[in-house]
Amino acid sequence: KAAAPTTAAAAAPAAGAKNTLIDIAVGDENDNGWNKAHIEATTSVSKQRGWDYVAYKNLNPANPAKPVCENVVEELIGQAKKTNPNGKILVRFNSDDFIPCAEAVAKKHPEVFVDHISGDHVLKGGAPTNLTNNMGTMEYAKILAGCAAANLTKSGQIAYLNGPDNAETRRFFNSFAWGAQYCGKK
Repeated sequence: KAAAPTTAAAAAPAAGAKNTLIDIAVGDENDNGWNKAHIEATTSVSKQRGWDYVAYKNLNPANPAKPVCENVVEELIGQAKKTNPNGKILVRFNSDDFIPCAEAVAKKHPEVFVDHISGDHVLKGGAPTNLTNNMGTMEYAKILAGCAAANLTKSGQIAYLNGPDNAETRRFFNSFAWGAQYCGKK
């Protein structure tokens, strides 16, 4: 079995070709938070590397009025292949809401690199080789925030506003709560 190419080699387009980054976002940059940070980062990286950048924003799988994720991504991959037939394609999903879509796209398109932010395909095992998961270790920051809240409260009460109920936000809430409990006992 041949060794897998390194990331740099895998990302290099054929001579004269251009790579494409397809960014699938659950929201848009107007949230001034999660989506804004992801969209700005991928836009900047694409520009720095000379890649074509295509974004589909506000694709929330929980909203039945939105198009089906797999159909949207399939169309964007088709467009990228027509525009840059010899270039590499990276599809990047920014929410764990896209777990089924990211896996389906990776399985259907082994020639496409799929990066799923906050997904857990690789952790659970059995992920296609073209699928990666990336997530900053925000749990540590949440632990510190909980600790700070416990130390700063005058009333002994702390409020925490969480996002949608999913594995990611439950991890963040639990980290915050653990930090508050740990530091609140001191």
